[in-house]
Amino acid sequence: LVIPPQLGYGARGAGALIPPDSTLIFIVQLVDIKSASLSETLSQTFSQQGMDAMLRRYQELKSHPSPDVYTSEAELNALGYMLMQKKEMAAAIEVFKWNVAAYPQSANVYDSLGEAYAAHGDTQLAIESYRKALEIDPKMESSQQALQALTRK
Repeated sequence: LVIPPQLGYGARGAGALIPPDSTLIFIVQLVDIKSASLSETLSQTFSQQGMDAMLRRYQELKSHPSPDVYTSEAELNALGYMLMQKKEMAAAIEVFKWNVAAYPQSANVYDSLGEAYAAHGDTQLAIESYRKALEIDPKMESSQQALQALTRK
């Protein structure tokens, strides 16, 4: 990968390691390529067969991970937000709960769950989720702001 200065560190550089206006060159070796992502797989199942089928598919992939499906915290979060955009709040909340269970030390997953609860009108559950996010990362601005807004009401 060749990264020109304007897409890298630019005129500021990166201290003694990378001088200003440096072109960055990375040699990358691909060690694995997945044919599908978890969010694609579950989204397709949800749109074709509904929430129960999506839950079964998630449990199946969790029990017997497929080497062809890319899975990550970001994948589940992407699916949750996609469901929120489609106004499928119950499904989005369920997906964010799966993410909390899979990545319990991530402040981001609690923040996302809080956002879904708040959008669904579950203020107390949103507050609890935002507080948990702040326990993990006290500097998480989005949780701080959301918690302030919810507790001012």
